[in-house]
Amino acid sequence: MMKFKSKKSGGFLLGALAGGIVGSVTALLLAPKAGSELRAELGERAARAADRAGELSEKIGSGAVHAARQTAEGAAALKDKALHTADHLASNIKFWERKAEGELAVISSAGAKAAHEAKDSFEELTDNLPLDELADEAREEAETFIREQTLDDKI
Repeated sequence: MMKFKSKKSGGFLLGALAGGIVGSVTALLLAPKAGSELRAELGERAARAADRAGELSEKIGSGAVHAARQTAEGAAALKDKALHTADHLASNIKFWERKAEGELAVISSAGAKAAHEAKDSFEELTDNLPLDELADEAREEAETFIREQTLDDKI
């Protein structure tokens, strides 16, 4: 990702431009030329420096615009991808939640049916036993089992 720091780049550009101008003027002043030649050359170099500064500022400006556009496009693409991913995850969660609820209902139904069958079997067995105490204990255990199973189904 390209970061553009306008204050630092602008300061550098201004410093480079000023240094170039000062160096050019110094070189021209120290060169052995006539005043009119010196002024003409100074004017030409100043014009070239101004042209170069204009070109550099255009390049920097277009680079900044390009970087800003790319950043905005990238952010929009990331936002769209995040929204799509969130929708996909929510859809999957709902699907698995419905599937789990269905499976739990089947398991719960099977458990309740097995508990009732066990109770019926215990009642048949205990009714045929001559010992009333064993029959009562078995009946109580079956009822406790059914209550526990029913409580588990409600939870």
